[in-house]
Amino acid sequence: VTYFECHGTGTPAGDPQESNAICRVMCPEDRKGPLLVGSVKSNMGHGETGSGHASITKVVLAMHEGVIPPNLHYHTPNPKIEGLLDGRMAVVTEPTPWVGGYIAINSFGMGGSNAHILFKSPDIPRREPHPSSNKPRLFNYCARTEQGLRSILAEARKHCSNVEFHALCQESANMPLGSMPYRGATILNGQQKFEVVEKCTSKTREVWFVYAGMGSQWVGMARSLLELEVFRKSIESSANILKPLGVDLIHILKEGTEETLRTIINPFVCITSIQLALTDLLTAMGIRPDGIVGHSMGEVGCAYADGCLTAEEAVLTAYWRGKCVTDGKIPPGKMAAVGLTWEEAKAQCPPGVVPACHNADDSVTISGSSEATLKFMEALKAKDVFVREVNSSNIAYHSYFMNDIHDSLRDALSKVSANAKDYAP
Repeated sequence: VTYFECHGTGTPAGDPQESNAICRVMCPEDRKGPLLVGSVKSNMGHGETGSGHASITKVVLAMHEGVIPPNLHYHTPNPKIEGLLDGRMAVVTEPTPWVGGYIAINSFGMGGSNAHILFKSPDIPRREPHPSSNKPRLFNYCARTEQGLRSILAEARKHCSNVEFHALCQESANMPLGSMPYRGATILNGQQKFEVVEKCTSKTREVWFVYAGMGSQWVGMARSLLELEVFRKSIESSANILKPLGVDLIHILKEGTEETLRTIINPFVCITSIQLALTDLLTAMGIRPDGIVGHSMGEVGCAYADGCLTAEEAVLTAYWRGKCVTDGKIPPGKMAAVGLTWEEAKAQCPPGVVPACHNADDSVTISGSSEATLKFMEALKAKDVFVREVNSSNIAYHSYFMNDIHDSLRDALSKVSANAKDYAP
């Protein structure tokens, strides 16, 4: 122990008892140099029930700044404290460099509730600046009042590069809603100012992970997320799985164009790899879903989230689905989301077009041959029915066209997912 933060109330009986006990334990004959001692009470008085926290704060600041603050008003050693008289202990009276090692803290209660704790300086040197100091980051906080919350958010933006300060604050970002009803967030180091503050009810809100399917791809997706280490490592892992198959996932994500995503395999592996990386990132952040749901290709990401598939199985499933569709030479098709009920879609779809996905009460995805689907889309638009084409690379998924690749896809997936878990009832 390099330094000892004593309870040190300055009482005639208490100080000798504590100091002599410390000396007997911490200062053996072979100790090199005196044990440095002090008490924050000389600087601020007795903090009563908060005195222990004051000592901890002093010690943490000393480690952070590399300097032990001096004891005030110390001039003559108490003759009843042997360690101060013979030099085995020394009171810190000047700002003293902190050289590392352990710091011990005493905190004694009037009723006999005594506490002792050891702190150790981190062995890893601080990196200045922090690697994330100037990167865009989300900052959350909570407070009793709107004014209090907005002041903290403003303080976080004022010190936007102080990652340690933000991390300390965010330890209190999810206090119980009953005592801290206001929730807020801001973006640090963002291009534009963003701030949101809401008063929340104490009712618990569920968190769901939703995994989308084909059509959710777009040029530039995930590029900024690659700055996040957990996300990037997950993408790199998926890229290593795909590399022997001739797919350069990193290049597609970083340099891809509209033309790159018009192929069939590329959107499949990109969507799945990004969903896996997002799942890994949210898991690393301690966010656990109350439920998960996947649509179409998103069911693969969903299977990864609940442990049915490993990351390798999920990525290869996406690849082989795309590969089988590509090699199957399926006739051109179209897909579209339309504002119809499921029953309306079944009744109105012409030959060659089928209701493919029941999205909501008034939303259905239709799928079929290019000619028949485009004609039906125009007919619905003429009736002022909502229509939006799905970017499916001219493949009519979830339709009768998929029967052509049934056998080849089943054979491929049986090899990929031989060890997959079955959670079906």
